[in-house]
Amino acid sequence: MSFNFKKKVNFVAREMQHKEFMYHLRVMYHIRAINTKLYRMKGINLWVVTLIAGMAMSACGDGNESKSAEQSEESEIVQINARISAEPENAEALIARANYHYSNQNYTDATFDVAAAMKLDSINEEYHHLLADIYMDSYKSQLALRTLERAVRLFPESIETNLKIAELQIVLRQYAQASASLRNVMEISPQNIDALQLLGILFKEQGDIEQARQSFQRVVDLDGDNHEAWTMLGNLMDIQGDPLALQCFENAIDIDSTYAQGWHSKAFYLQNHGDVEQAIEIYHKIQRMDSSYTDAYLNAGILYLDLSEFGSAEQEFLNLSKLAPRNPLGPYYLGVSYEERGDYQTALGYFNQAAAIAPRSAQFAEAVIRMRAELNK
Repeated sequence: MSFNFKKKVNFVAREMQHKEFMYHLRVMYHIRAINTKLYRMKGINLWVVTLIAGMAMSACGDGNESKSAEQSEESEIVQINARISAEPENAEALIARANYHYSNQNYTDATFDVAAAMKLDSINEEYHHLLADIYMDSYKSQLALRTLERAVRLFPESIETNLKIAELQIVLRQYAQASASLRNVMEISPQNIDALQLLGILFKEQGDIEQARQSFQRVVDLDGDNHEAWTMLGNLMDIQGDPLALQCFENAIDIDSTYAQGWHSKAFYLQNHGDVEQAIEIYHKIQRMDSSYTDAYLNAGILYLDLSEFGSAEQEFLNLSKLAPRNPLGPYYLGVSYEERGDYQTALGYFNQAAAIAPRSAQFAEAVIRMRAELNK
């Protein structure tokens, strides 16, 4: 074969481990945003939380449900605007409208309302947090960082503020600063679960696998029902070659049988320890649990390629492309499959699609050149 599937499967496994850690970091960040009492204000809480947590499900409802949701949305904003008109200096009303705009991804208006609220109440810690969340979701990470740095100066002993800035510092690869922020938390709360998890992610990102493992071991010792921490611990054990990794994934799944990342970690552990068939079964299980989980299609397809089951592989990659049309890996691996079949013309078409989506990718460009060379022989 012209393509080293085993090497690529191992690469995908390593990439998935990294994505798992960064996914966990994003989940922690947004759970804290959703749980803040800003989202529990009367008249806004249920609608906002439901929209954020169930956005994907809302698209599946029938016409009546959609119409009802639109009417509810209009009612919410009418009530909020009326409250602001009656009380223009009511900071909580402005924050309610900011949350409304934020949940609708109207970041400009959300920022404007939070800024107005902060002029009225500049020492409200949660307003700073909300503004940072808005900046992060609108890809303005430096503004988010400056907002949280200001919050730390105002609230130096706040566990919540130090955790939020530590998360952002890890994302921005400011590891020394993140370590300092987490030390602040640990001095106040030595067994803080969130801080220990972030510390584990920080060690992992710095390449200190053993320290990362110890951090997540402390988490599960303190909170044995933390399925995400069990999965993280398993990933770290797998990196170290410890067969107990599989038991960690089993623990995560036993705690929450719907936890797709736990199933995924188990699947790629199995695929890299010789049980490809069971790994494929698990990827199909994940697809049934969450049809939008794109990595389940990608990894299943690569494993089918490894088995030379090209038709099955191509179906996985077609499904991936339908779910994520801007993901170049769908057409790229379709090209790989057709290349293995010897259908270079079709392969070239798919490689061209991948290169068009990601024009800076040397890998995709090389595939196009390789196919053109084959066709010119």
